[in-house]
Amino acid sequence: IPPGSVTTYTDIARIVRQDQRTLEEQKNKDVLGQTPRAVAVALSRNPFAPFVPCHRVVPLTHTLTAYASQKTSRYLTVRTQLLESEGVECVGGVVVGGRAWGGVGTDGWKRQSEAELQRSFASWRSKGGKVLQELLEEVDRSMGGQEVEEGEEEAAA
Repeated sequence: IPPGSVTTYTDIARIVRQDQRTLEEQKNKDVLGQTPRAVAVALSRNPFAPFVPCHRVVPLTHTLTAYASQKTSRYLTVRTQLLESEGVECVGGVVVGGRAWGGVGTDGWKRQSEAELQRSFASWRSKGGKVLQELLEEVDRSMGGQEVEEGEEEAAA
């Protein structure tokens, strides 16, 4: 999924099912059913985020959540900032604008041309691993170095 593009767990599950149907036809075996939840669980175990870009896969509702392995508001902020740095518009924890990836055509998302994809990817790559480190440092500064568990913010308010 290229920078500046997003897709949903449902869309990934559809792609996996299509691939499995092709394999089934070739091997004459049963197709394993993949659900959006299975995709979410698999991505939640991604030890290489954001370099393996699970932050670009969102629920069908387009509502952002923290990485499953990092259930803190810090990582939700980082995920939002990563998407925004790639040109995906997020408002109040919801993806409201971006480019649908994979020809899926999610409502309201515009398509990104091949040239735009290349420019976006080149820009993101040129920043290297500094992007994530800078975002983490910025979030740490804004939170005073404290990690707040989800739900604790409301309790503290």
